[in-house]
Amino acid sequence: MPVYEYGLSFEKGHLFAEIEGKKFVLDTGSPMSMAASSGLNFGGQELRLPGNVMGLTASQLSGFIGTEVHGLLGTDVLNEGDLLFDFERGKLVVPGAPLPLEGEAIPFKPLMGVPLVEASVDGQAYGFFFDTGARISYFQDEDVLAKGPKIGTDEDFYPGFGRFETDTYRLEVKLVSRAFSLVTGTLPAMLGLSLGMAGADGIIGNEVLQGLKSLAYMPGRNRIVME
Repeated sequence: MPVYEYGLSFEKGHLFAEIEGKKFVLDTGSPMSMAASSGLNFGGQELRLPGNVMGLTASQLSGFIGTEVHGLLGTDVLNEGDLLFDFERGKLVVPGAPLPLEGEAIPFKPLMGVPLVEASVDGQAYGFFFDTGARISYFQDEDVLAKGPKIGTDEDFYPGFGRFETDTYRLEVKLVSRAFSLVTGTLPAMLGLSLGMAGADGIIGNEVLQGLKSLAYMPGRNRIVME
């Protein structure tokens, strides 16, 4: 099967792929995709995408991020097969065949298609959504979070909710044997409640991707491998 490659970049804290000359947010935290115009060929598949996710359009998303984007690819598209995020070469690779399972794998459980990983904070295990669409991380145990050094405040947004502000702290998180020091906030009560109902304690944002050579995303085997 043919291999497809697309430009991959970080900009304004978000992860983008350039597909057919248009910029898309790559968002494993969203079960749905959307685009300003519905037709898109990705990985050899002809897609028909809706114009919004929970009321969020490409135009609104562009305003929130501060750069023009054509749409967002969620797990309804990203979970169709293995993907290689090749940060060294700046490429998103759709390999057309299963990737070799090399290196230490981070297992996940898909919830509505969104990967839920187990990570440890302060020696205790918690469930976190692995969300490449999140610019910063979130953790709902405010007592634990407040033990870390405070960084300041940050403004973020969420589809169907809009903008919100949060105090941010540095949180030490371990994924299998990898340790990360993440800028972490707390979601507003309503969003935090829906997170808890899904069985998650927080969200690991795309800061974990910074400095990686690559990330292999294997939704068919419920595995992520970082290098």
